[in-house]
Amino acid sequence: MGKGPAAPVVVGVDGSSAALNAVRWAADDCARQHVPLRLVHAVPRPFRGLGRMAPDGDELLQAVETQAQQWLRAAAAVAGEVAPASSVTTRFA
Repeated sequence: MGKGPAAPVVVGVDGSSAALNAVRWAADDCARQHVPLRLVHAVPRPFRGLGRMAPDGDELLQAVETQAQQWLRAAAAVAGEVAPASSVTTRFA
């Protein structure tokens, strides 16, 4: 039986310098191992229901999603600097 595609290394991104250091380390490791890198940012479920509980909840959730996408783009740029030939994907959940 042949092997399927390599599972990605997954790194959580929260905009912190510690998360970007983890991205650097993982991007370097992924390049050496020839595996993809997936960068993720997740919002807890109770927060996702805020739109139904607070008048400005939808606006707040949109702001959180916008910030998450900015963090993911910045992290992907860092990964690209460290390992330009590696496959990097992002996901907001």
